[in-house]
Amino acid sequence: MNSDRVLRTLILKDLRLLYRGGTLSLLFRVTWLLLTASGILTLIQYHKAQEDRELANRVFRQQWEVQHKGAHDAAHYGTWIFKPLSVLGAFHPGLNDFSGTTYRIVAHEQQEVGHSNAEGKDSVMRFGQFSFALILQFLVPLLILFLSSSAVTSEKESGTLRMLLAQGVRFRRLVWSKIWVNYLYSILLVLPVFLVILVSVWIAGEGEEDIWRLSFIFLGYLLYYFMCVLIGVILSVRSATSKTSTFTALTFWLLTTVLLPRIVTNMADHRFPPMSRATFDDRVTQGYREGLNGDGPYYERAKAYEEELLSRYGATGTAELPVDADALVMQYHEDYKSKVFTYYYNQVSETFGRQQKFINNAIWIDPFIGIKRLSSAMSGTDFFHHQAFFTQARNYRDYFIRSLNTEQAKHPVKGEEHYYPDADFFRQIQDFQYQRLSVREVLKLQQTAFYVILGWILLVILALHFTIKNNPDK
Repeated sequence: MNSDRVLRTLILKDLRLLYRGGTLSLLFRVTWLLLTASGILTLIQYHKAQEDRELANRVFRQQWEVQHKGAHDAAHYGTWIFKPLSVLGAFHPGLNDFSGTTYRIVAHEQQEVGHSNAEGKDSVMRFGQFSFALILQFLVPLLILFLSSSAVTSEKESGTLRMLLAQGVRFRRLVWSKIWVNYLYSILLVLPVFLVILVSVWIAGEGEEDIWRLSFIFLGYLLYYFMCVLIGVILSVRSATSKTSTFTALTFWLLTTVLLPRIVTNMADHRFPPMSRATFDDRVTQGYREGLNGDGPYYERAKAYEEELLSRYGATGTAELPVDADALVMQYHEDYKSKVFTYYYNQVSETFGRQQKFINNAIWIDPFIGIKRLSSAMSGTDFFHHQAFFTQARNYRDYFIRSLNTEQAKHPVKGEEHYYPDADFFRQIQDFQYQRLSVREVLKLQQTAFYVILGWILLVILALHFTIKNNPDK
């Protein structure tokens, strides 16, 4: 009973450190200050980007509906579509900083998603945008390891450990009390962040799915921080001094958060090198000109298609057709260009898929990669969400251009005459609607992260058990 009272006193003493003007209190204040600054900056950027996007959508739509152009001229004018913004996407920008969120639709050309925040910004390219996620992934684990790695050594150096053991406190219980106190520190540090994000999601009206996404993000970080606490404490148990344990903890942090992720990414690029942009463009151009799988050159394909049109309508020349042959031929070429682009893009996508699988397997040696991928995926800003947006944007582009060419084909003209669709036609062109991956799909893709973190927790607990059992201080 006496040992229990002593242990409770020790735990309360550790917790009181939060409210005293010491190093722990200072570290917490600095971290909260950075989180507050990040939150304010994130909200300002989010609202500004949302306003700009809504204004751009209104302007583009208004210009589109009131234009007085031929259908094909309108296709050349084209439009822009945007990947929708979300609070979670602002929390963790992920690939949005690098791949962009804007897609240009124009006739005869297949564009890529562009206008990223990292263009011309070396710091963003290296570390990512200053955001909640950046602090939660880099700074908070560093703080946790720094604090927990001296949890036991500080008691050794002050002589408190021998006194506690002499009063009947079991070494194992003492160690676990340090684990729970440091884990409580972690929860108190990040809980306000997730409460703010939860309120922001609710105010933005982004739906129940985003709350589930945030819940899985929160769960992932809680598990990851618990793993960091365990690693820090076991280093503290095994070390003779706080300097040694802290240095080892900082080395572990540097290795897992900075070095290993970069090494893994470079290995993935080296092992599965993607097709260069120049090579891709050249193959698409040559594939369209020469044809795929023996389809023949473009002029032969066009001639064969015109003959098929004449045969279908029983005409001897294009002038006799009840449709605009030029518009149909243009659409035929658009379809073939899209086919060629898809053919080679699938090869690029397959390479990127292999890279993603390689990186996903690397989570087993570095859980940091797992929590980063899980956070990005649940925020809707990872590779798979980018790929989904690009695929949906290209499908919408095909629908958009096909609608215009089909309208032109329905209204053949002669000589110098021109056909101009009325405003009702332009209004009936549907807006782009982006569909994110479902939470179930994201969990299926990122379930390895949970397994790895849980596996590491179990391994560290097992190692801690034997370390305590064989520790001479017990």
